[in-house]
Amino acid sequence: MEVIKIELYHEYSRTDKCHNFGIVTENLKESLFVKNYIQWIWFWVGLKLKNKEAKIFPYALGKLVYSYKFCNDASHQGEIIAKKIDSFFKIQNNNSICEVI
Repeated sequence: MEVIKIELYHEYSRTDKCHNFGIVTENLKESLFVKNYIQWIWFWVGLKLKNKEAKIFPYALGKLVYSYKFCNDASHQGEIIAKKIDSFFKIQNNNSICEVI
C-alpha cells in the first residue's frame, strides 16, 4: 500500500498582498473513507486556522512547505496544517515590526 501524502504549498502574491496556500493530496485510492478523510482535514484546517486572511486552494502553487503522512486523525492533521499556515503570518508580522524600528 502506498503512503498517502498531504502537501502544503505557499506563495506570497505581491499583487494581491496576501498569502496563498495549496493543500494537495497524493496517492489517493478509490476509497470512500480516504475521500471523506480529506474533506475532514479541510474542515479542521478551516476551524483551527487563527488567521482568516489566508487563501487556501486545492492545488499546488508556489513552493512546497511541508509534506505530511496520513495519520488517521483528521482533527490532529488539520490542526498541524493550520499551525503551519498561521506561522507564516507570525513571521510576516515580526518582520514588519523589525522593519519599522
